[in-house]
Amino acid sequence: MDLSQKIQYLTLDIISTIGLGRFFDMLIEDHDVRDCVKNSEECLLIGIMFMAIGFGGLRQALFIGKFRVTHTTR
Repeated sequence: MDLSQKIQYLTLDIISTIGLGRFFDMLIEDHDVRDCVKNSEECLLIGIMFMAIGFGGLRQALFIGKFRVTHTTR
């Protein structure tokens, strides 16, 4: 049994229950039901590649900052 995978499924079920009011059934089904794990791993890989080749600073560039949506709370 791969305990790290089970803990990942349990964590995503708990987060979806708190955030959405229902769980994804990943722990019961014992697989990545909605490809959440696969998608997060792919996005993490893309982010790491951008940082490794030096494009990480682009997110702070002035011309990119105009397009970012910021939410302020009062």
